[in-house]
Amino acid sequence: TRNVSVKIISPGNKIVFEKSVSFNNEEEFKIEDKIENPLLWDLDNPNLYTIIVEFGSDVYEDKFGFREFTKRDGKFYLNGKPFYMIAALDQNFYPETVYKSPSVNYMLDEMIKAKQLGINTLRCHIKIPEKEYLELADQLGLLVWYEIPNWDVFDESVKSRARKTFDAMLDRDWNHPSLVVISLINESWGIDLSKENQREWLLKEFDYAKEKAVGRLIIDNSACWGNFHLKTDINDYHIYWAMPENHKKFSEQVK
Repeated sequence: TRNVSVKIISPGNKIVFEKSVSFNNEEEFKIEDKIENPLLWDLDNPNLYTIIVEFGSDVYEDKFGFREFTKRDGKFYLNGKPFYMIAALDQNFYPETVYKSPSVNYMLDEMIKAKQLGINTLRCHIKIPEKEYLELADQLGLLVWYEIPNWDVFDESVKSRARKTFDAMLDRDWNHPSLVVISLINESWGIDLSKENQREWLLKEFDYAKEKAVGRLIIDNSACWGNFHLKTDINDYHIYWAMPENHKKFSEQVK
């Protein structure tokens, strides 16, 4: 028999939950107690709880938040209140380090500037950001929309690799309240939607993602010219009319 102690500390630095659990060498155990009337996480008040798990001499600590992000009747709602998304595409490439962010302070500076500009959502493009990226977004009150890194050519190996990647993303990031939207495909990169077997695969992956990614919105394929959505929580369309000379065309497209 082994003992595990679990403690949860509120944003006000008060212990709101404490419990010790005994189990017999099982790989998993569950604690089904609830925190009553939790402080909600939102953009202006990014309330975060701290969980501390002690197992012998090993100590695990992480943070999480309570929030609801939903959509209905063509609108987003954050904790039941209408939410207007003002997002920026974060390519997340850097001159010196390419895929890896130069430092936590670098990311922090970018996010603070984003909030100062009135941006409330960052769409991290075609990569899985470092865990610190989501931790900072949690702390600052920014929403994050990220997606599975694309492959170049669809084949049978893609099916297992994409599922494994998606599962690993959620396994690492499930507790981050900032993470609200996940895309499976971007602009049909690595998939041919004219082929029935590939459409069937994407539909199955959407259903799997919806069941597993509780509290998140899922996008099947961010559509642009020549491709389309099959089943999605958000109808997002990528339209490239450069401004200002194509303003009229853009306005006509989004009517």
